[in-house]
Amino acid sequence: METTVQRLRYVLQVLAPAVGGKKSATMPILQNVVVGESRAYATNLETAITVEFPEATDDPVLLPHQQVLHLLQHIPAATRLTINREGDRIKLVAGATGAELPVPGEVAEFPPLPKLQPVGEGQVDADLFLKTATALAPYAATDGSRPVLQCVCVTLGAPLEMVAGDSFRLAWQTVPMALPTLGSPPTDLKQLLLPTAAVHTLARVWKLIEKQPTVDAQETADPLKQDGGFRMAMLAVAKRLATIKFTPTALSFQHGAVTIRVQLTEGEFPNYHALIPTDLPNKVSFDAEDALRAVRSLAEVARDGNGIVRLQWESDRLMFSGQAAETGAIYASVRAHIQGDEAGSAFNIRYLTEYLHGKLGMVLLETAAPSSPGRFFHAGSPDVLLMPMYIAEEPNRAAQEDGEAAE
Repeated sequence: METTVQRLRYVLQVLAPAVGGKKSATMPILQNVVVGESRAYATNLETAITVEFPEATDDPVLLPHQQVLHLLQHIPAATRLTINREGDRIKLVAGATGAELPVPGEVAEFPPLPKLQPVGEGQVDADLFLKTATALAPYAATDGSRPVLQCVCVTLGAPLEMVAGDSFRLAWQTVPMALPTLGSPPTDLKQLLLPTAAVHTLARVWKLIEKQPTVDAQETADPLKQDGGFRMAMLAVAKRLATIKFTPTALSFQHGAVTIRVQLTEGEFPNYHALIPTDLPNKVSFDAEDALRAVRSLAEVARDGNGIVRLQWESDRLMFSGQAAETGAIYASVRAHIQGDEAGSAFNIRYLTEYLHGKLGMVLLETAAPSSPGRFFHAGSPDVLLMPMYIAEEPNRAAQEDGEAAE
């Protein structure tokens, strides 16, 4: 096989998320990749990645992933590279650098490339799909008691609805793309439960792979629009599409020469629409960065006070406060536009900080009462529902002192 250092390095970097994993302790062979027959392939039994590799025309061989990748990091990218198997050794020659590595195993011992018999498929705007899934993933549950909540749920149809949540938070977003529902025997499938680990794998590979924008053929066929500047402008705004194929238990995500196959979680996501309140008369809008600074300023006291941040709004101010018996109280306010009653609520400081982090511009909070959830809106971000924190009423100190005196 003959290629370049740059090309093999790229292929190994794309395959990296599927190398090793939990199973490699008992199956060391998973630390390798298969290269040959015009492709490269790796799997950790949960994720499988395939890269078309036309230069790899020889019979397949196993390459030790980390060892070869480390070797290539120290060789100029444009250097020609040859790889040959000779007996029980693999010889790599790149310019003045050479290596002889022991054969790490036989291809026949490596798990075969899984075949997907899709029950449905469609094309999605990969940038938007993965941006949304990645934004939702932090809201999924992290404990293993309910596996369906450790996922981003993709509700099939047009448009797609994507949601994630645990017992304290719920986040959702509608995206203008479609995947077909399957509502007739033998398959009844209306949701895809994408584990958060799979979301991170897809996003990681997407950052690495060579992107191919999809340009409207009718637009580029117009002879009046054939100048280079127009085509560059079209490419700049073109969508980068991925083909998604799926079964109830697996999904493949293909763009260009790369295909990623991940496992799906079986089960049914809770009916989250029933959890979203619709009658929320109190509306408070405020600047996200100002609010984040205010919340962070009282973080230490709030953590001592069971992690509670109190919110109180009136006139044109939104007050954040934290208090604890031993460390006292801290207050910080920001300007706000208020509709509805002057009221308040309380939320977990970690959840509130995580929501505000990285946001620019205005955030809208809607509530009905201190005991009701708060619904947060921010342009370009998922909508989020936060459960309120319970605040025990402070004891009436004067009454307590009277009681002590009477005793």
